[in-house]
Amino acid sequence: MEIGVLLFVFFSVLFGLANCFFGYPMFATLVALWGFVIGIVLGVALGGQGGGLVAGLILGIILGGIALAMTYAGIFFMGFGFGFLLTTIALRALNMDVDAMQPIALIVGAGAGIVAVLLRKYVIIVMTAISGAVAIVQGGLVLLPTTRFNRNTLEVVPANTGIALVAIIAAMALALLGMYFQWSQARDQELSDRLRG
Repeated sequence: MEIGVLLFVFFSVLFGLANCFFGYPMFATLVALWGFVIGIVLGVALGGQGGGLVAGLILGIILGGIALAMTYAGIFFMGFGFGFLLTTIALRALNMDVDAMQPIALIVGAGAGIVAVLLRKYVIIVMTAISGAVAIVQGGLVLLPTTRFNRNTLEVVPANTGIALVAIIAAMALALLGMYFQWSQARDQELSDRLRG
């Protein structure tokens, strides 16, 4: 297995664990990472193989800085990334053409970004738990020899419907566990803050 693929797996699982179980308490750090990741994905998508990675890194650093400096922008970017990712996965599962699915994913992403700003606390817990769970499962899927992994778009496609179904169930279970864990942490922190007074 190539070093680039192993790095994808490592960072996907690491970022996924942080997002899934510590998304709410580590929100500021994760917001900056979301901005960075969105910048890289957009740069690669717009620039292709060669200059796309360089453009993506530059755009990622800029968006990560903006997201960190402006919490609402960060929440919007997180919501956008979440909506864009889930829409892309769903439309890909329906075998929609990549060119046709991008505008739809962009519109859904923008809507998810607006909702994330309006319902911050709840949306942060739900989105970080789900997106973290998806990242963990995607990282694990790449390790399977039958999974198709596109190094240019970072697209992970399970070999068959059975593996895809197991991956969806695993992601749902991890997401529910992450939501419960984060909600418990947030509740304990609020109670501690009230007692201190």
